[in-house]
Amino acid sequence: MKLIYYLILAATIFGACKSSKGGQNPKCATDKTFIPYSVGTYWIYQSTDGYSDTLKVVSNEKTDKGIKVNLNFEKWLLVSEDSLFVRCNTRGGGEFTMPLYLKIKEKAEYETCLGDVVTRVEAQRITGPIAVNGKAYTDCTEYFIKPYTKVIVADRVGPIKFTYLDINGELKSERQLKEFLIKK
Repeated sequence: MKLIYYLILAATIFGACKSSKGGQNPKCATDKTFIPYSVGTYWIYQSTDGYSDTLKVVSNEKTDKGIKVNLNFEKWLLVSEDSLFVRCNTRGGGEFTMPLYLKIKEKAEYETCLGDVVTRVEAQRITGPIAVNGKAYTDCTEYFIKPYTKVIVADRVGPIKFTYLDINGELKSERQLKEFLIKK
Protein backbone atom coordinates (compact mmCIF):
# COMPACT_ATOMS: atom_id res chain seq x y z
CA MET A 1 0.00 0.00 0.00
CA LYS A 2 2.86 2.39 0.82
CA LEU A 3 4.35 1.86 -2.66
CA ILE A 4 1.02 2.76 -4.30
CA TYR A 5 0.79 5.82 -2.04
CA TYR A 6 4.24 7.01 -3.15
CA LEU A 7 3.40 6.30 -6.79
CA ILE A 8 0.25 8.39 -6.62
CA LEU A 9 1.82 11.12 -4.52
CA ALA A 10 4.87 11.40 -6.74
CA ALA A 11 2.80 11.65 -9.85
CA THR A 12 0.72 14.46 -8.40
CA ILE A 13 3.61 16.74 -7.73
CA PHE A 14 4.38 17.54 -11.35
CA GLY A 15 2.10 20.30 -12.43
CA ALA A 16 1.72 23.15 -14.77
CA CYS A 17 4.66 25.53 -14.76
CA LYS A 18 5.98 27.27 -17.81
CA SER A 19 9.66 27.07 -18.53
CA SER A 20 11.87 30.06 -17.92
CA LYS A 21 14.46 31.21 -20.46
CA GLY A 22 16.20 28.49 -22.45
CA GLY A 23 18.49 26.08 -20.65
CA GLN A 24 17.30 26.97 -17.15
CA ASN A 25 15.14 24.90 -14.86
CA PRO A 26 11.43 25.63 -15.09
CA LYS A 27 10.04 28.05 -12.51
CA CYS A 28 6.58 28.07 -11.00
CA ALA A 29 4.32 31.08 -10.89
CA THR A 30 2.41 30.20 -7.75
CA ASP A 31 -0.73 32.12 -8.69
CA LYS A 32 -1.08 30.31 -12.05
CA THR A 33 0.28 26.85 -11.27
CA PHE A 34 -1.88 23.73 -11.10
CA ILE A 35 0.64 21.97 -8.83
CA PRO A 36 3.98 23.62 -7.98
CA TYR A 37 7.27 21.79 -8.42
CA SER A 38 9.98 24.37 -7.82
CA VAL A 39 13.09 22.98 -6.14
CA GLY A 40 12.78 22.93 -2.35
CA THR A 41 8.98 22.80 -2.32
CA TYR A 42 7.78 20.24 0.20
CA TRP A 43 4.63 18.57 1.53
CA ILE A 44 4.27 16.86 4.93
CA TYR A 45 1.43 14.36 5.31
CA GLN A 46 -0.03 12.85 8.48
CA SER A 47 -1.90 9.54 8.32
CA THR A 48 -4.71 8.35 10.56
CA ASP A 49 -2.30 5.88 12.16
CA GLY A 50 0.07 8.69 13.20
CA TYR A 51 2.64 8.04 10.47
CA SER A 52 4.19 11.18 8.91
CA ASP A 53 5.64 11.46 5.38
CA THR A 54 7.62 14.27 3.75
CA LEU A 55 7.82 14.71 0.01
CA LYS A 56 10.32 17.25 -1.35
CA VAL A 57 11.24 18.46 -4.84
CA VAL A 58 15.00 17.94 -5.18
CA SER A 59 15.46 19.01 -8.82
CA ASN A 60 13.72 19.39 -12.15
CA GLU A 61 14.83 19.59 -15.75
CA LYS A 62 13.23 20.30 -19.07
CA THR A 63 13.45 17.48 -21.61
CA ASP A 64 12.16 17.12 -25.15
CA LYS A 65 9.17 15.13 -23.80
CA GLY A 66 8.26 17.41 -20.89
CA ILE A 67 9.67 18.23 -17.51
CA LYS A 68 11.30 15.52 -15.44
CA VAL A 69 11.01 16.11 -11.70
CA ASN A 70 13.22 14.45 -9.10
CA LEU A 71 11.55 14.05 -5.73
CA ASN A 72 13.33 12.75 -2.67
CA PHE A 73 12.51 9.20 -3.81
CA GLU A 74 11.39 9.05 -7.48
CA LYS A 75 11.39 10.67 -10.95
CA TRP A 76 8.34 11.27 -13.13
CA LEU A 77 7.50 12.97 -16.41
CA LEU A 78 5.31 16.01 -17.08
CA VAL A 79 3.96 16.12 -20.60
CA SER A 80 1.42 18.95 -20.58
CA GLU A 81 1.04 22.25 -18.75
CA ASP A 82 -2.21 21.24 -17.07
CA SER A 83 -1.97 17.45 -16.97
CA LEU A 84 0.25 15.22 -14.88
CA PHE A 85 1.46 12.06 -16.52
CA VAL A 86 2.81 8.99 -14.78
CA ARG A 87 5.36 6.57 -16.15
CA CYS A 88 3.82 3.13 -16.76
CA ASN A 89 5.65 -0.17 -17.14
CA THR A 90 4.85 -2.94 -19.57
CA ARG A 91 5.28 -6.48 -18.37
CA GLY A 92 7.97 -6.89 -21.01
CA GLY A 93 10.10 -4.11 -19.49
CA GLY A 94 9.05 -1.17 -21.70
CA GLU A 95 7.60 2.18 -20.65
CA PHE A 96 4.85 4.56 -21.72
CA THR A 97 3.00 7.45 -20.07
CA MET A 98 -0.64 7.98 -19.14
CA PRO A 99 -2.38 10.92 -17.46
CA LEU A 100 -2.81 10.61 -13.71
CA TYR A 101 -4.28 14.03 -12.89
CA LEU A 102 -5.95 16.19 -15.48
CA LYS A 103 -7.01 19.72 -14.65
CA ILE A 104 -10.71 19.65 -15.48
CA LYS A 105 -13.61 22.11 -15.45
CA GLU A 106 -16.41 19.84 -14.19
CA LYS A 107 -16.19 16.04 -14.64
CA ALA A 108 -14.03 13.62 -16.59
CA GLU A 109 -13.28 9.90 -16.86
CA TYR A 110 -10.06 8.50 -18.30
CA GLU A 111 -7.58 5.65 -17.93
CA THR A 112 -4.30 5.73 -16.04
CA CYS A 113 -1.86 3.17 -14.70
CA LEU A 114 -0.28 2.12 -11.46
CA GLY A 115 2.95 0.38 -12.41
CA ASP A 116 1.86 -2.17 -15.01
CA VAL A 117 -1.87 -2.13 -14.17
CA VAL A 118 -4.27 0.05 -16.18
CA THR A 119 -7.13 1.46 -14.15
CA ARG A 120 -9.91 4.04 -14.47
CA VAL A 121 -10.05 7.55 -12.96
CA GLU A 122 -13.23 9.48 -12.27
CA ALA A 123 -12.48 13.16 -11.70
CA GLN A 124 -14.77 15.95 -10.62
CA ARG A 125 -14.38 19.53 -9.43
CA ILE A 126 -15.47 20.21 -5.87
CA THR A 127 -17.63 23.23 -5.16
CA GLY A 128 -16.90 25.06 -1.95
CA PRO A 129 -13.86 24.90 0.31
CA ILE A 130 -12.40 21.65 1.67
CA ALA A 131 -11.15 21.66 5.27
CA VAL A 132 -8.00 19.66 5.98
CA ASN A 133 -6.18 19.93 9.32
CA GLY A 134 -7.90 23.22 10.14
CA LYS A 135 -7.14 24.90 6.80
CA ALA A 136 -9.66 25.61 4.04
CA TYR A 137 -8.66 24.90 0.44
CA THR A 138 -10.56 26.11 -2.62
CA ASP A 139 -10.31 25.21 -6.32
CA CYS A 140 -10.15 21.48 -5.60
CA THR A 141 -10.63 18.36 -7.71
CA GLU A 142 -11.32 14.84 -6.45
CA TYR A 143 -9.72 11.96 -8.36
CA PHE A 144 -11.10 8.48 -7.70
CA ILE A 145 -8.43 6.08 -8.93
CA LYS A 146 -10.49 2.94 -9.04
CA PRO A 147 -11.04 0.88 -7.05
CA TYR A 148 -9.12 1.86 -3.89
CA THR A 149 -7.87 5.47 -3.80
CA LYS A 150 -9.45 8.92 -3.70
CA VAL A 151 -7.20 11.96 -3.86
CA ILE A 152 -8.23 15.58 -3.42
CA VAL A 153 -5.91 18.01 -5.19
CA ALA A 154 -6.04 21.75 -4.51
CA ASP A 155 -4.91 23.97 -7.39
CA ARG A 156 -1.59 25.70 -6.67
CA VAL A 157 -0.98 23.39 -3.67
CA GLY A 158 -1.11 19.75 -4.75
CA PRO A 159 -2.66 16.75 -3.04
CA ILE A 160 -4.27 17.66 0.27
CA LYS A 161 -6.04 14.42 1.17
CA PHE A 162 -5.67 10.73 0.29
CA THR A 163 -8.42 8.27 1.17
CA TYR A 164 -7.69 4.56 0.87
CA LEU A 165 -10.55 2.07 0.61
CA ASP A 166 -10.60 -1.66 1.22
CA ILE A 167 -11.98 -4.28 -1.16
CA ASN A 168 -15.53 -3.58 0.08
CA GLY A 169 -15.22 0.16 -0.55
CA GLU A 170 -14.97 0.95 3.17
CA LEU A 171 -12.49 3.45 4.60
CA LYS A 172 -9.14 1.79 5.32
CA SER A 173 -6.95 4.83 6.08
CA GLU A 174 -6.38 8.49 5.24
CA ARG A 175 -3.44 10.83 4.81
CA GLN A 176 -3.88 14.57 5.05
CA LEU A 177 -1.65 17.50 4.28
CA LYS A 178 -0.17 18.81 7.50
CA GLU A 179 2.34 21.34 6.19
CA PHE A 180 3.19 22.75 2.77
CA LEU A 181 5.81 25.22 1.54
CA ILE A 182 6.55 26.48 -1.97
CA LYS A 183 10.19 27.47 -2.49
CA LYS A 184 10.68 30.16 -5.08
